[in-house]
Amino acid sequence: MASNSRQLVKIVIIIGIVYAAAHGVLFSLRFALATEFPVVVVQGTSMIPTYYEGDLILVKGVADSNAIQLQDVIVFHSPYNWDTLII
Repeated sequence: MASNSRQLVKIVIIIGIVYAAAHGVLFSLRFALATEFPVVVVQGTSMIPTYYEGDLILVKGVADSNAIQLQDVIVFHSPYNWDTLII
């Protein structure tokens, strides 16, 4: 019985470490890339053949909108639903 309890405690600790590590990576990416959403999943087919549905893209924030140039891919909040990101 004690062995099962120790195994359970080990599993809970490992899950906690993995959870904390994942959040640490996300926080680090937010800081390093200067954006709230550093990783975005492509939904839809409007970007084919550049991006396909399900692709993951890294997003880097820009401090000045004048830094955006023609043919840059941008990510922005939908004007109709702030929770929706548009690539």
